[in-house]
Amino acid sequence: MGRRVRHLLRARVEDVIGLAVPRGSSLGMAAEINPLMKNGPESQSGNLKEPRPPWSPTGIAVISLLLSPLAGGVLHALNYSRLGVPERRRLALFANLITGIAILFVPVFTTPLFSRLAAALLVAAYFYKSQESLFQAHRASGGRKASLLVPGCLSIVAALILGLILLFAE
Repeated sequence: MGRRVRHLLRARVEDVIGLAVPRGSSLGMAAEINPLMKNGPESQSGNLKEPRPPWSPTGIAVISLLLSPLAGGVLHALNYSRLGVPERRRLALFANLITGIAILFVPVFTTPLFSRLAAALLVAAYFYKSQESLFQAHRASGGRKASLLVPGCLSIVAALILGLILLFAE
């Protein structure tokens, strides 16, 4: 490869990953520096892939309280990927689904309204506190906050469907 082509390629890689590629290193090393380089830095439309902004933990807690701990649990788990900690997503999703189902269907929580509300309040507090520091660090670094409008609407639809299923199941 010619010297000019290597120089242009190095400059392009430096533009894409935002880091200087040391002389004498292979461009494969750039993939280790920036994970976006592994699958190709550009999406099919030619733009850089930007991670989606995270949802506010406060909003997730409110959805969990107003609608269902199941809805809040799914959003909480998905938010880990948006906050840059995808390895926590699967365990959080599993734990949140088990907890949400228990709060909705286990007789200990469903008989008195107060105990169900107290359990939902504890779950919502957990959703908030477990992601509060990650979200604040994201916002402090200039990160944006995603809207909860679409997930909130989908949660309302899911809650209505679940309510209808429970109503007609009796």
